[in-house]
This record gives sequence, C-alpha cells and structure tokens, in this order.
Amino acid sequence: MSDTIKAVFPSDPKFLECVHSLAEQVASLIGFDGRRRYNLILAVSEGFTNAYLHGNQRHCDRSITVLFEFSEDFLRVSIQDEGILPIDNKVEIHRSLTMSEAISGRGLPLIARFADRVALRYDPEVGNTLTMTVNISGDSGSNDKIHKVEVADGNHIGDNGRVHDPSTEGKT
Repeated sequence: MSDTIKAVFPSDPKFLECVHSLAEQVASLIGFDGRRRYNLILAVSEGFTNAYLHGNQRHCDRSITVLFEFSEDFLRVSIQDEGILPIDNKVEIHRSLTMSEAISGRGLPLIARFADRVALRYDPEVGNTLTMTVNISGDSGSNDKIHKVEVADGNHIGDNGRVHDPSTEGKT
C-alpha cells in the first residue's frame, strides 16, 4: 500500500519555497536521513524550476502539479507542467563545464544523481511530466552510478550528456 500527496501550484518561482517545504515534509514522513533529505529537496526543487522555465516557459498563467507516491519500498515524484512543447531531444547535459560554471543544464544531472530512475514524457493533452523514482530501502544517490534520463521517445541521455537513440546503434 502506498500513500499519495498531490499539490498544484501556480507556475511562478515565488512558490518554490512551498515546493521545498513539501519535499522536506515528505522526506521526514519517509524517514530519510540528512543527506537523502537534502537530495530529495534539491531534486524536487530542480524539477519544479525546470517545469517553470522550460515546460511552461515562464508563463505564470499555467500550473505545475507535484505528486508524491511512497511506500516502504519506493518514492515516486512526478512533476507535471502545462507546456505546449515537449522537453525531449533538446535536453543536453553540460558535462564539459563544472556544475558551478554551467548557466543551465544542471537540473537533470542533479535529479539523476539522486534518483534510481528518471523519466521525461510529453503528452500534448497535459504537457511534460518528469518522474523520478527512488528505492527507499537501497542506497540511492551514490555519486559512483552512471545515470540515464529516459526521454519521451525511448531515447535516453547517456553519460556523455547527449541524447542517445538505441535504434541507431551500430549504424554510421
């Protein structure tokens, strides 16, 4: 059995502190230690910021839905915007720069470091949905893992920061 918390926020950065507080409360309910609590708050805050900037393209007349589903075994956080354009193959992780040097492109790598699985989907009826799943009983967020972010068409962002299309493997 799992618990669910759903909150709908106006697409406005002034609500980021509310999102931060909600993530902190969920981390407390789950029993995350300090490191995992911080990582969850950071990942959810980055997801909300991405939804505002890239999905809703700073349109404050739209909304952002944050959904937490959790049980003894997992935590799943979905962040959905009302974007009219998909955030998909245009996603690029700036690995050539340090995190502090990059102007943008830090959100998904930070989220992927925390989560065991990250998926990004676009539905023209509802917008973009970023879903991060964390195994609660395992040690998530290890800096030694190689992370992938799945995008809407089944591709993923690999460790080189570029979108990888599995259907083109072995083709030149």
